[in-house]
Amino acid sequence: MPSATVHLLRHGEVHNPEHVVYGRLPDYHLSEKGARMAEAAAADLAQRVQNSYRDRWRNAIGLSDAEPA
Repeated sequence: MPSATVHLLRHGEVHNPEHVVYGRLPDYHLSEKGARMAEAAAADLAQRVQNSYRDRWRNAIGLSDAEPA
């Protein structure tokens, strides 16, 4: 059976100065730092997905990693 890699990703820091356990309460949003964290995580994940598709495409047409596309 083929193996799979699963990436679990959580949003960034939430602005919560009173340390409320907010769960699903409204009006809690990402802090500026949290927004940057989420953007960085999204960019990293997008790059990994793009590389995965590129690698599968190269493999499908018989190119090695050393050969230019």
